[in-house]
Amino acid sequence: MESKIIDITVEQKQEILQELIREKQLQFDEFEAAQLQKLKSSNSEDVTDDDRFERKREQMIDEIKMRAPVLDLLKKELDILKALQIAGIHKRVQLGSLVRTSKATYFISVSHPERLNHDHSWIAISEEAPVYQTMKGKKVGETFDWKEEPQLIEEVV
Repeated sequence: MESKIIDITVEQKQEILQELIREKQLQFDEFEAAQLQKLKSSNSEDVTDDDRFERKREQMIDEIKMRAPVLDLLKKELDILKALQIAGIHKRVQLGSLVRTSKATYFISVSHPERLNHDHSWIAISEEAPVYQTMKGKKVGETFDWKEEPQLIEEVV
């Protein structure tokens, strides 16, 4: 993803954050609704054979339990996004920074696929992302290597 030369504003960073919160909230709400529907279905008595009903119910409950970590992760990501302090301009790359490099623009927050904002693409990455670990703490003008390619940090907001 090639970076287009622009000046990033705090307002654009706020727009990106709000977009991420909306999308993560929608994912959380839809996933939670699906889980609740499964739970309701597991308690329905549309099967007359008690053994079959219990097996079906146990399968649904097992599926709910297997999917619970996804719901927990979405909740954690929402909490991180809602707690971000992004009002100011960061001097160094840190959680909440919008970082434009010679190759891409990154929003340090939670993982999320590449998006477009004001005709400019950006990708949200978490603090656990290896690319973040290579640029963490750096400031404008410094470089870091990612996938054997140097990237210049052009802007940090």
